[in-house]
Amino acid sequence: MPGPLRFPRMTVSPAPVAVDCCAVFRLVEACHDVVGRVEAALGDLGLSLAKVGILRQLVLADSPIPLTALAERIGCVKSNVSQLVDRLGADGLVARQPDAHDRRLVRATITPAGRAAYAQATERLGALTSQWADRIDGGPDAVIERLGELVALVERGHPT
Repeated sequence: MPGPLRFPRMTVSPAPVAVDCCAVFRLVEACHDVVGRVEAALGDLGLSLAKVGILRQLVLADSPIPLTALAERIGCVKSNVSQLVDRLGADGLVARQPDAHDRRLVRATITPAGRAAYAQATERLGALTSQWADRIDGGPDAVIERLGELVALVERGHPT
């Protein structure tokens, strides 16, 4: 079983506070650790965090969505989304559909198998979050809040 997650404790102070550059590196390392654990939890489902992100957007859309709109929703370039949709399509989780009104557009839609895979992924991620919640004071929401505080410090122009 992996060791405990390491998250630095951050607080926002009204006085200017220098953010130690070493703390920033530790934060980035902790984020890589979290992503690695998430990818490992999804790996035996044949999914990655990026693929689950696509499935999530298709579930939320609840109807076929143009690849351009899908790219905008996940903050990615269309070519990357197209490759992910191709991979998900090869796995039978997503289907491409021509747009009924514009032949130039291609829409992506989630298949029943894709909905089932997304449900399995969210179950895995929920279990992972529960494990973390037991180890982190205040749970994952507290960590996200602390990360937001760090971002706020950096955005206010405090030295890093």
